[in-house]
Amino acid sequence: MRARLELIIPLVLPLLLLALGLHLIGLADFLFWWDERFHALVAKNLLEDPSITRLYPKDLEAILGPDKDWYKDPIWLHKPPLFSYLQALSMQLFGSSIIAMRFPSVMALLAIYFSLWQILKLKDWPTIEASLLAFGVVINPFLLKLMMGWQGMDHNDLAFIAFISLSLWALIRYQHKPSTIGLLLISLFVAMAVLTKWLPGLLAFLFWGLVLSFQKEIKLKPIITAALLSLLLIIPWYIYTYQLYPDRWLEAMLFNSRHFTEVIENHSGPWYFHVEQWFRHFFLLIAFSIGLWLLGLKKSNGPKPHARAAWLSLAFVLLFYSIAATKLPAFSFIGLGLLVIGISPYRPQGKIARWLSPLFVLLALAQMAWIPFVNFDERYPVNIHRAQFYRELDEQLDGRAIILGARNMSHVEAQFYCRHLILEEAIDAETRHKLETLPYPVYELEYDSSGLELGLKPIRLDRQ
Repeated sequence: MRARLELIIPLVLPLLLLALGLHLIGLADFLFWWDERFHALVAKNLLEDPSITRLYPKDLEAILGPDKDWYKDPIWLHKPPLFSYLQALSMQLFGSSIIAMRFPSVMALLAIYFSLWQILKLKDWPTIEASLLAFGVVINPFLLKLMMGWQGMDHNDLAFIAFISLSLWALIRYQHKPSTIGLLLISLFVAMAVLTKWLPGLLAFLFWGLVLSFQKEIKLKPIITAALLSLLLIIPWYIYTYQLYPDRWLEAMLFNSRHFTEVIENHSGPWYFHVEQWFRHFFLLIAFSIGLWLLGLKKSNGPKPHARAAWLSLAFVLLFYSIAATKLPAFSFIGLGLLVIGISPYRPQGKIARWLSPLFVLLALAQMAWIPFVNFDERYPVNIHRAQFYRELDEQLDGRAIILGARNMSHVEAQFYCRHLILEEAIDAETRHKLETLPYPVYELEYDSSGLELGLKPIRLDRQ
């Protein structure tokens, strides 16, 4: 019976995860505030011009000009480009819909499942217990909300967690059985992580260095080779963007470095913020880890080099982000793979220990059971109205138009919903004069008494 389950469960769980993901990303047919609308628009604009990540299409670049604020600058260097290109590729294949834009995050969730499952398998965990633990981790409500775009930083953070988890799996795999392909996989996933969200993507190299420090025979050539290969994949994008937009590039680097020393955009918190986030969102995993440790303590010879390195790396992640002035909840969750490596020496043994994994999955299912039944139409009526209003404009207006007067930064998601160029309410005289050079009809938004978009009013520009 168990032999059959070992064949069935690793096949069924990813299919269940895929089905759950496809259901959840279709629940809200609108873009969430704050981050998802920016990420979606950048990905959509890549379909028109894949040469650079843009917040606004080419038509508006000369009109708006550069801006120091990342949410206003037409050229979008606020985040590295990889996850935006993956979203654009998905929309190229499946159409410019919200579901297509979110689909790569479903794949990211599956990638996290795969990497955690394979890490445990390589650490000699039983197949069933390894797959159940990995499944229970990835159906965590926080990760599901990132996948849906509902939780701040959304698809970017989930992709970051996925690539770091894959880099840790590739490293464990390489040390289990060294090969050139294994070394290339480490380099590839590290580079993909950095090209998703900056230098913390190098976390696998910190872990690798600590592992080497605990081993009697230290071989530096593989880690140096992998690091150089990663740099070869990472650097071209930064050289390319610096050559095109040196001032914007420097501004983006400076802005992101300030996250460590300054509270950016009111994202503050106490020094224990990230420890609190772990206990708030992953308390089941922490309790499971403690249970494994207690049950396996007498049978374990103590943490192996990988486990010790994982705990130290996870401590570094928590310390680093705790010292950083800007606090955001998903930052330290890049350490999910490290926690799984850390508990791997205490694998389930005996009847009681074997029941821990099924119990963990049942509790994890109970924790997330409310998410598939959320009525987003009732929760976000303004977002629903806005999505419907702007989608209908493509049917009402021929060709492309310029629409002025968007409020509360709604011009961002509005340009994802329709093909028109939409600008904020405050348009200065210089910008208005530049708009006169574009060959598009111009309209102004009208609103009802509650502030919802009601219709369009044509206006005339002094075109020569």
